[in-house]
Formats: sequence, structure tokens, C-alpha cells
Amino acid sequence: MTTSPGRLRSLAPQWLKSFYRRALAVLDPYPGRIDRGVYRETAALLRRTSSYDARQMAAFQSEQLRDLILHCARSVPFYRDLFGGKGIEPRDIRSPADLAVLPMIDREHVRSHLPEFLSEDYPARRRRHESTGGTSGRPLVFYSEKGFSAEREWAFWHALAARAGYRTSDRLAVLRNDALPGGRLFIYNPATLRLVMDPFKLNPGSAGQYLGAMRRYGTRFLHTYPSAATVLLRFASESGIRADGILDALLCGSENVYEGQRAALEEGFGARFFSWYGHSEKLVLAGECEYSTDYHSFPEYGVLELVDGDGRPVTAPGIPGEIVGTGFNNRVMPLLRYRTGDFAEWTEDVPCRCGRPHPRIRGVRGRWLQEMVMGRSGSCISMTSINMHSDVFDRVLRFQFVQEEKGRLILNIVRGGEYTDRDTDAVRREILRKIGSEVELEVRFVEDIPTTGRGKQRFLVQNLELPGSR
Repeated sequence: MTTSPGRLRSLAPQWLKSFYRRALAVLDPYPGRIDRGVYRETAALLRRTSSYDARQMAAFQSEQLRDLILHCARSVPFYRDLFGGKGIEPRDIRSPADLAVLPMIDREHVRSHLPEFLSEDYPARRRRHESTGGTSGRPLVFYSEKGFSAEREWAFWHALAARAGYRTSDRLAVLRNDALPGGRLFIYNPATLRLVMDPFKLNPGSAGQYLGAMRRYGTRFLHTYPSAATVLLRFASESGIRADGILDALLCGSENVYEGQRAALEEGFGARFFSWYGHSEKLVLAGECEYSTDYHSFPEYGVLELVDGDGRPVTAPGIPGEIVGTGFNNRVMPLLRYRTGDFAEWTEDVPCRCGRPHPRIRGVRGRWLQEMVMGRSGSCISMTSINMHSDVFDRVLRFQFVQEEKGRLILNIVRGGEYTDRDTDAVRREILRKIGSEVELEVRFVEDIPTTGRGKQRFLVQNLELPGSR
């Protein structure tokens, strides 16, 4: 049995890792190292389409859609059977408007028919195992294309962040979901130009050290969650530490943005609050621009629809609808007209000052709320940081976190038929790897997990009053 280079690096002592990062930063600097292959092709595409007008962009998107539909009809069993069973001629779907002939799908469709969604063109060695977050109490397993989907995603994300001034040559602070070894609060990686900060050790006593590291390493941009940025600012303020003068922009995603939060963060950090919307399934990607807080959806990334509760198209501005996506980023497991469970509304049909011919939405409300857990040191840990994008919950039917006392968290699990003690060990190990220094974890097995009055399951039942929650 051989060990991969990545595995060898993870087992190496810290001094050797540091030497490797410094050497790589000199011999193969980050901006040039990522600008290759699929990333370079995607970045070139986005530069080319940036000059397109609305007619050219619509034609390009329709071309991408036609190619995807033919791929699905030819190589994806689920869609081959769907088209045949409903008498749908794939070549008749020529533009986003024609997608209406297809039924929408959701998580349960994908979960119950997973093998049928896999393209026969891609063997297992070209598939990358992924999963969504656990807001519904049960992550969704899916697959993407190795060496393509992630690289293309980064090119799009960098194009989004560039609207806030970010360049790949800039140093970036990251406060998201990285649990660092030992007592380390942060690690600067010169090979990636990233200052990675541990959100699970952020507390009133450490906030100043996080801000100090950002000043020392000259990070002008912070990639984070709105909740994590809010906690950092609150702890700094309570300690009498100023957070302004460090950043040009906060690059925030993965959570809802609440009323007043943008203004408070911009004032406290003295920096632009920049938000984007995306999801693990990689179907729709949208973000603000230089002039507006509306979310501009990339037509090159996928097709965005909004539908009402009866599945009918929402076309008028100001009316909330569920986000439905058809993505161009994953031919291993393509999803057509996938209901995301997230909601938004169209903006008024007035051109944006940026000139981009992109569909624009506002009022985005996703499944990730800004739910927090209190650690033993007084830290406030975002549940978005704790969520698992791995296979440890594959044999779990449903789960839910409950907190009743500081520094202690209960995980209720409804086991699947193939669940064993090994799964319990894997779940505990994965969660404690992130929060073990702050929170004691108790795993309980239950027969069922109650839903809310609207039939939804809460990801976290928080019975504590957190600081600043009043």
C-alpha cells in the first residue's frame, strides 16, 4: 500500500511543513501556481465574457445548456430514463426557458437515486466524494469531477472577490472552519498567502491576537462567515481593541446576512462588506458588485430560476421564491432544475452601474442561519464552522445538536441500518478535531428527531443565552 504525497505532508513534523511552505513560496509563487489547466481556462473564459452584452451572454448560456442536456440524455441513467419516459426530445431544450418541460428535483430525489445520477462517461477514479452541510439534519452525498470542478470553482470565486479589490497576489486572512493543532491560534502559509485562523479558539482573551496577526502579516482581506466576523469584532470591542485600519474588505458567504449587520461590520472594521451566495452542489454562484449589494448570478456558471410554493416561475421583482439551479460545473453528476431550499427575490429590471448582463437577486435567505455554540472559554463557535463536508455521516439517517450548558454539546443521532460503532468513533473524531479544546461532546442515539411546526428540523437547539443575543 502506497502513501500519497498529501498524506505524507500531513504526517510530517511542523518544522518540515514550514520549510516546505517557504520553499514553495519562493520556487513556485501562488499566483502562478494556480494559474494553470482548468483554472487558467476558466479565468480566460471569464475575461472574455466580461465584455459580452446581454444578447451574447444569453447565446453563450444557451449553448452551454444545450451541451449539458445532450450529455445528460446520453450518459446519465436518471435523465435518459426521464426523457424517454416523458417523451422529451433533448434537442428541443435550447434555452433556459425550455427547461420548464423538465420536472424539478430535490435532495431526496438525489439521495434515493444517487447511482442513477452518475454519468457513465466518468469512472470512479475521476469522481470526488463530497457532501453538503447538515442544516437539514442529514447531509447529501454527491460526486464532482476530480481536477475540474474545484479548480473551476476557485476561478469563479476569485473573479467574484476581485470586485472587492482582491487579487491572488494579496495576502488573505481566513476565519472559517480550520481547526489548528495544539494551542495554535493561527498559521501563516507563505505558499498560499493565507493567514489561517482557528475559529474554535476565538474568545474574549484571544481576539486581540487574531487582529494583531492580521496587522503583522498585512492581510488586507478576510474570508469569513458573517457570524465569525461579528464575534471577532464584538470580542475586540469589549476588550477596547480597535479593528479598523487592517482590512480593505470582508469577503463573507455561507450564511444569511441580517439587518444592520453589514453596517455594523463595515463601521467596526472600516472595510467593505462583500457577500456572495453559493452552495456545495455548485449550481448557482452569485455575488455583489463594485456598485451594488444585489447578488449578480454568473450565467457562465449555471441557470438560475426562482419558483413559488407551487413550483411556478416567479418573474416579478420583490416576490420571494425558491432558488432552483442547473449547473455547468459538474458533468460527473449533473443536476437539472435542482431545488436548493434557499430563497431570494428578483431585483427591478434596471441595468446595474457595473454593466454586467447578469440576473440579479436580493433578499437571499439560505438554510445556514447564524447559529452559535458557547465553548468553555466563552468562545462563540459558528455552527457553519462545525458542519462536515465528509463521509462521516453517510450512515446517519438524521442528527441534531443540542446545547444546554456552556462547554458541552449533545449530538442526537438516528442511526441507519448499516451504522456501527466505527461510525460513532468517526463522527466523534471529526467533530472533536475541530472543537475538542472548547466543547465536550456527548453522543446520544434516538429513535426520532422532532420537527418544527412547519415540518422542518432544527440543526441546533440552543438553550443558552449567548453574549450579545439580547
